[in-house]
Formats: sequence, C-alpha cells, structure tokens
Amino acid sequence: MTWLPYAISIVLLLSVVFEYRLKYIDKDGRTIDHKRTRRIVLGIAIFSILAQQGVTGMKDHRRSKADAVLRGKVDTANTNIGNLLTHQSELLSAISTNNAIDPKLRVEILEHSRAVEVVSADVSELEQWKTDFRNEEAARKQREDAARLKHEILLTEQGVAARGRVERTWKRANQLYDFIIRTLQEAVHGAAKAKGEKVFSDYAGLPLAPIGDKSVHVAGITTGTNLAWRFEVSAEGIPSSDGAEVWLRVYGFCTNHTDSILYQTRFRSSEIPGPPGATNVYIESYLLLTPTHSDFSGSINLETYQTNALAWVRRFIAAHAIRCESR
Repeated sequence: MTWLPYAISIVLLLSVVFEYRLKYIDKDGRTIDHKRTRRIVLGIAIFSILAQQGVTGMKDHRRSKADAVLRGKVDTANTNIGNLLTHQSELLSAISTNNAIDPKLRVEILEHSRAVEVVSADVSELEQWKTDFRNEEAARKQREDAARLKHEILLTEQGVAARGRVERTWKRANQLYDFIIRTLQEAVHGAAKAKGEKVFSDYAGLPLAPIGDKSVHVAGITTGTNLAWRFEVSAEGIPSSDGAEVWLRVYGFCTNHTDSILYQTRFRSSEIPGPPGATNVYIESYLLLTPTHSDFSGSINLETYQTNALAWVRRFIAAHAIRCESR
C-alpha cells in the first residue's frame, strides 16, 4: 500500500489549508462557517492520527513478517548445514575404516577435513559450551583415526620390506635347499631299494618364500610299511633388521620311536655391505637327536655346498637308521 503515505501528506496539506481558513477567513467563532471549519480540522486531525498509527502498524507488521521470513531462512540454512556436517562426519568415519581406499589418501582426507557443528546465535551459553565440546571431540577422533591409519601404513610398509628381504634370501637359498631335498630323496630311495621297499614323495619343487610365524610344508617322503620311514620337510622365513634368515627343517620318524630327529639348515643373508672380501651369506647345519639339543653343527661353504650338503644328508640318514633299528 504505497499510496497511503501520499494520502497522509495530502491530508496534512488540507489540515494546513483549513487551519489558515480558520484563522484568517472564518475567524469569527460564532459563525456557522467557523464551526464547520473547526469540525473539518478536527476530523482531519483524527484521521491523521489514525492513519499514522495504521502506517506504523503496517510497517511493524511488514518488519515482523520480513524478520520471520529471514529467521525461517536462517533456521533452514542451519538445519541444512547441520545435516551436511552430520553427513560429512559420517562420511569421514566411513572413509577412515574403508580398506578399499588407499590408506595414504584416507590420512590426507582426515588431516585436511574439519568436523564442525554449527550452533544458533540465540542459544544459551550452556548449549554453546556443549557444541564446542562436541567439536573438540570430533576433531580428536579425526586425529586419532589419522594416527591409527599412519601406524597401519607404517606396519604395512615394514611388512612389505620384511617380506622382500625374506623373498630375496629364500631365492638365494633355493639352489642349496633344492639340492638337499633331492639328495635326501635319493638317499632314502637307495636305503629302501636295499630292503625291497618303495618310496613315495610329494616334492614338486620349492614353494614360495615362507612368510609369517608358521612353517610351510615343502615335502613329505615315506617308505613302505616294512621299513616304515617318514620324513617331513618344512621351511620358515624370519626377517631381521638388516636381512633375513630362512630355515629348511627335515624331521625323521619311524615306528620304533615316538620322538623324531631333526636335521635343519639355516641360510642367513645380510643386505648391509661388509668390508671388501667379506661375505654377507652365512649357512649353518644342525643335527638334533633330541628335541632340545644340537648334537652336531657346522657351517656350509656356499661355493662347495654340494659336498657339504651331501655329507650332512648322509649323517642324518645314518643317525635316523640307527634310531629306527634300535629296540
């Protein structure tokens, strides 16, 4: 109603005109014209007062309506922002535990994201404190998640590096260990043939590098029931700070004894360069006639490993045969 202020201005102008007439034209208070003019001036005054009150009321109403609309928009915006931040918090929580995403990327997202909860300006001081605390809690959780992921990344990288050292050491030991197993098969086959026995073996080559805290099956060699020999071959890989060591273990069993004897070889390599002329490979073999004591031990020269390994296999077969023949 933009015309109303103009109407009031016209009424005020008329009021001035009639005031002038009342003062200078119809100035005799006893005449009918003077009385009529006074009534008109009174009516104009009353109308002006009521019109001004109406204009003020309409302005207040418009202002209140505009404030309500603005407040509604602010509340809607706060609600949308709150929902968005809640969604962001849930998304960050999901990202921190999603193994399909690269851990380094997950750390980057967590470290560069800030979980914030907004609060309306007209809330109580206690509500503000509660919101601040929830923000601190969310930030702390993100820091903890990022630290946990960094630790997981470090462990993974260390595990990959350790596996690489074991694999490289296992590869260097393959030739020696394959020779030991095949020499063992031939020795068992020769002893069984003299007894008219057959030999059964599942050896089909060395497996992948043994990684972890459990031994890996390599081969099983058995004879007929008359001789009743059984050998179980296993391997184990152990990483170290400068390299790794891989073990080949051969357990010998027979029906005459519940205990086994053990022939094992340790192949250790270091990836830290030594002085000129020094070797970074160390090979030792052990023969255990009891589970806790090494009765024979000695080093093996990698350049002449065949001679050394042949002697150790023969020593092992001889000790095993004597154990099985004893009553």
